[in-house]
Amino acid sequence: EILNHGLRPFLVKWHTLLSKFEDQQTEKQRKNIDEALWPERDAFYQELEENRQGMLVYIQALSRIAGISHADGTKERT
Repeated sequence: EILNHGLRPFLVKWHTLLSKFEDQQTEKQRKNIDEALWPERDAFYQELEENRQGMLVYIQALSRIAGISHADGTKERT
């Protein structure tokens, strides 16, 4: 569920768009590529944050199942 509906569609979309942009650059530009030149940069970061927020639901559920409740990864005391 996490991979197929959360991460994979996001990664496929943005990897494809970034690859197209990189392919349009000259070899010299590719060596010193500046991500600020990518026209989709702001949209990418916005969607990345939205995806991260959506993943938190899964992360929290998996943490509870694993008995991990603290940000440092320590387990809950039972």
